[in-house]
Amino acid sequence: MATIVLRSVKGSPLTNTEVDNNFTNLNNDKLESSSYTAADVLTKIKTVDGAGSGLDADTLDGLNSASANTASTIVARDASGNFAAGTITATLSGTASVATAITLVATNSTNATHYPLFADAATGDENPRTDTGFTYNPSTGVLTADSFTGAGTGLTGTASSLSIGGNAATATSATNATNAANLALTDDTSTNATHYPLLGDTTSGNDAIKVSSTKLSFNPSTGTLSATVFSGSGASLTALSASNISTGTLAVARGGTNATATPTAGAIAYGTGSAYAFTSAGTSGQVLTSNGSSAPTWQTSNAATTGKAIAMAIVFGG
Repeated sequence: MATIVLRSVKGSPLTNTEVDNNFTNLNNDKLESSSYTAADVLTKIKTVDGAGSGLDADTLDGLNSASANTASTIVARDASGNFAAGTITATLSGTASVATAITLVATNSTNATHYPLFADAATGDENPRTDTGFTYNPSTGVLTADSFTGAGTGLTGTASSLSIGGNAATATSATNATNAANLALTDDTSTNATHYPLLGDTTSGNDAIKVSSTKLSFNPSTGTLSATVFSGSGASLTALSASNISTGTLAVARGGTNATATPTAGAIAYGTGSAYAFTSAGTSGQVLTSNGSSAPTWQTSNAATTGKAIAMAIVFGG
């Protein structure tokens, strides 16, 4: 370091030699700009930068710092390490404690299981959650959950695969209703088509509803109930056509014979006490002879049988 003689230190004026020596020493110890660049200066400043260095820059690139949401300022953290900003445009990583909005992307065709988000509260700061039992498939539009509750009045379509527990007040179409206390009925008195009465295996409890398509049917237009066989009392039947009776026997009290015998030509009907029967056909000239409570017989006419024949003729209107 060059020595400089100062008048304040010497206490008297400097001589010409002392002045010349001062200039020579200063010239020899000067800092050449070519050998001391801005980088060298910055390096020197950094060695003393920091708290207590005395360095104080009010602006950076002409901008002041602020921790509040202030326009045209450089972000600075406050005493708690926080800062405020209206909009941050950047690619962020990590976890945000509170987000007021998220970017949504429409997914309408992906054939994969997705999990809808839900929260524990309707408002406030909550963690979004999912449930493996609550899923959605964008391709099929199917929302799946372990159970559903609430009004289903807005549901449309046929519930071919819908399984509903409990009691349904109204079921437009249900493949399997475990227990339905009521059915919605429609009065049909004019449709000219075959309908099938509903059947069950039991008289009470829960049972599958069945029909018998080839053995039991009803036509609302004609009022005709058709079955392979009818069994039970027919006392209330009206306008019953005897021509429709093809099997069985008809009681004497109903105008029948109470028998299945078919008369031959020339046969005579007689009573057995419980039914009507028929004799065989006699030959020409024979007369019908009574045998008391037994069946009458045909005999060749003679004096002994003439009286009987006359009596029989009177009985049968001959």
